[in-house]
Amino acid sequence: MGFGWNTRSAEDVQHHNGRAYTFDKIAKRYEEIVPLRGKRKAQDIRPHGERRRDWERIVKVNDNEYYLTNNAYNYYEKHGYTVSRAITFKRDDVGNETITVHIPRQYWGDDRERLIPKQLGLPSWFFFYKFNLPDGLDMNSYYNKNYLSVKHGSSPNEVAFYALSKGDVTVTRQVGDKYFKPLVVHREFKRSLDRTKTKAIRAELEGFKDYLQVMLPLAEPDRHSMYHSPLYWATRDVDKKADIYISGDIAEECFGKGWRGLFTGEPNELTFKLVQYYKHQCARRQWNPETREYDDLPVSPDVVMKNIYRHVYELEKPLREEPVELGVRTNDAYKNW
Repeated sequence: MGFGWNTRSAEDVQHHNGRAYTFDKIAKRYEEIVPLRGKRKAQDIRPHGERRRDWERIVKVNDNEYYLTNNAYNYYEKHGYTVSRAITFKRDDVGNETITVHIPRQYWGDDRERLIPKQLGLPSWFFFYKFNLPDGLDMNSYYNKNYLSVKHGSSPNEVAFYALSKGDVTVTRQVGDKYFKPLVVHREFKRSLDRTKTKAIRAELEGFKDYLQVMLPLAEPDRHSMYHSPLYWATRDVDKKADIYISGDIAEECFGKGWRGLFTGEPNELTFKLVQYYKHQCARRQWNPETREYDDLPVSPDVVMKNIYRHVYELEKPLREEPVELGVRTNDAYKNW
C-alpha cells in the first residue's frame, strides 16, 4: 500500500527488491549484476535490486564472503569512510554457512563507532533486513524492540528470538542441516522493582503521607503555572539556576532541594503547595447528563501517593536485574528510567 499517488511504502519497495538471500543466492546474484558505469565504474557498484537504489548493493570481500549494505552513500566513499554492512554471508571450506545481522552504526570502522539499534525500527531499514534474510530467519518487533527470529522446527511455535540491541547476531547452518542455529547472541536482562528498596523509600515518605491525609480535603487543586513537576525542579543543579527558564513560584521554591528536601522534614508552606499541585495532577472529572456539566470527582490520598511513589522511584531507580532466557522476548517496563 502506498502513501499517495504513484508512491510506494518502504515495505512495498523492499518486498519488490528483497530476494531472501542464502550464501549461494547472493554469490550468484553478484555475478548476474552488471556494475554501474560512468564516473563510478571503478568502484564496482552492484545494486542488488533497482539500479537507481545504488546504496543498496552487494559487496564481495572474497569468494567466501559477501555482504549487503543499505546506506553506501557516495558521501561516505568520497571521504574515505568504510561502507557499513547490513547482512554478511560467509561460507567456510567445508560448506558451512554463516550469516551475521549487523546493528546500524555511526562511523563504521572508526574510533567513534557507535551502535544505533533504534535505526532498525525505521521501515526502510526493518523491511530491508526482513526481505533479504533467508527462509527460517526473520525480523520481529516486540514492544519497540527488534529481534531476529530463528526457526528451529516446522511448528510455528518452534522459533527463538534474539535481541538486536546490544550487538551483531550471528547464526550458522551446517552442511545438510535445514535450520540455522545461534552462534553469537546477546542475553537480555529484565528489570523489576526491588521491594526492599521501595519499602525503605515508602518509609521515608510516611510523614508526608500522614500530612496528605489531613490536608488533601482542604487543598484546592493548583498547578502553580509549572512546566514540569516539582521533582523535576528539585533535581536541577542550583549552580545553573540562572541559565534555566523557570515558571511559577513553586518551581523557584523546589529548585535544587531533591525529593527528600520536598517530602521529608517538618511541613511548611511549600509542603501545602505540593499537596495542591498533586491534587491538580490527579484530579478527574465526569460528565453529568442531568446537569449537563462536568462534576469534579473526589481525589483519593492513595492515588496521590501512588503518583508520588512513581516519580520518586524514577529518580532513585530501586531496581534489580534478572537475566532472561536466551531465545525469549521480553519487555522492560523500566527501560526509559
